[in-house]
Amino acid sequence: GMAETEPLTAILPGGLGIGVTVTGQNLYRNDNNRYWSKIRSKFLSEHSQNDTVSSAFDENSVHCGIHQEVLKLRSEVEDGKRIGFLGIHSESDYVEANDVLFWSGPESMFEVGRYGPIRPEDRKTELHFSMKNFIHDFEPAEWSYDVDEKILGDCQLIDITDDATGEVHSEAKKHTPIYVNEIGHNTNLCANVRIMHKNDRSVYYYACIEKENAMKKGDCVELLVDYGKLYENVRERKGYGIANLYGNVGDDSDRGAKLQRNFAARQSIESEISKLSVVRLYYLAEFLMERIFPEINESIEDIFRHHVPSQLKSRFLVARRRLHWIGERLEQQLEKCFGSLQRVYFSSKFITSFQNIIHSFKWSSLPGVFSAIQDTASDIPNICAKDCILNEISEELLYKVSNIIPKPFDTKIWSQLGNLLIESVTKKIAIHMFCSSEMSIEERQAKLGRSVLDDAKRYSKLTTRCSTVLDGTATDGNFYDYFFDLLSFKSPQHKVNQKQFFYKRPNKKPRSIY
Repeated sequence: GMAETEPLTAILPGGLGIGVTVTGQNLYRNDNNRYWSKIRSKFLSEHSQNDTVSSAFDENSVHCGIHQEVLKLRSEVEDGKRIGFLGIHSESDYVEANDVLFWSGPESMFEVGRYGPIRPEDRKTELHFSMKNFIHDFEPAEWSYDVDEKILGDCQLIDITDDATGEVHSEAKKHTPIYVNEIGHNTNLCANVRIMHKNDRSVYYYACIEKENAMKKGDCVELLVDYGKLYENVRERKGYGIANLYGNVGDDSDRGAKLQRNFAARQSIESEISKLSVVRLYYLAEFLMERIFPEINESIEDIFRHHVPSQLKSRFLVARRRLHWIGERLEQQLEKCFGSLQRVYFSSKFITSFQNIIHSFKWSSLPGVFSAIQDTASDIPNICAKDCILNEISEELLYKVSNIIPKPFDTKIWSQLGNLLIESVTKKIAIHMFCSSEMSIEERQAKLGRSVLDDAKRYSKLTTRCSTVLDGTATDGNFYDYFFDLLSFKSPQHKVNQKQFFYKRPNKKPRSIY
């Protein structure tokens, strides 16, 4: 609505009236400040610098004449009917203005709300956040922003997810900004919310309805924001990034594409940990131990302690295994640091405490957990709880040999038959060497060797059978499409990097891709 005011009118001799427009400086009094005087602003500025302004700030202490005028006007409006920032108007002071368009350009944006931080622990160093993001399968990255302020010289991120689960925490859910969607690369959508930073550390959303998109009374529009280039990795995982739309790259439902992104994350984590000093290494281990590990570990152990594996969150199984993997890297770096002269600067008590923290990350109960969840359903679509563990360990194994087996499960360079063989072998290694404790290591290795050889024979025979069907020499031609699919690639136009198939082969004979 619009305030009901009388226009300025000049009465000329003879009673003729003409409209008057006033231009100039200080039209609103108070140095053009509609609300508070320069005296008040100066008082707040001086006391804010000295940290003497409290949340119970007393306006009367400023001795501002405008404040006294506001109090007088406010007293004239009945309690419960005051509206507006100053509370000096009531609804009766306004009239309907159905023909007036609404917009709020850059100069008149209004605050939608504070995005974060909501709690002190929402502020994290980039190192701590990257570890948490990996542990919780990259969900925290969907809800984070970087800010200019540093924490102990490190880059800072605002993270509004729970440290133990990776999901948006309950306090953040009370704030409007988390429900604002983004436009992505959809040219049909228009961003009408702007991201603003305050004090280089707080993120706020402001509604900014441009004049060309002005709204009439009764119009409804969805608030949309542009997260920018830093959000592109999240877009790719969800399937609407530039690489997905124009580069034939799959989202995280495409196992091959997800593996490549996860390999890059693991490589980055190894690189970051390898640069850490003992002190920074300790701070990282302490963060993981205090903020992430307890609830994940206790949830898994408690469920099996009471024999109710059906209540288990499968994402906790993945998070627990990734804590184990990070712990191994922390242990390696700790030994590397202590192999130098750094050990002499730390007490034996500190070293023992540090080693105990890292030892806690080892998932020694994995065989028992794996045995207990054999038939347990998963809260992750289309995958059982057992396969959550096997897929995670398979990823670790394939990461180790990523320079020998290029882009596993990528259907553009591996046939379906090749991917089935990779999956079978890696899962068997995971089961025999990581998820079982029934026999000695030597016995499990021997059993694994026999099982892998059986796979080699079976898939070799299947390849031969496929070939004979496709060249017409076999009698089961009715299954032509099935065998064709087993040996086919999804994208025959894909350009393959020659180096991938000549790796460590001086005779230049290409590796068999089947």
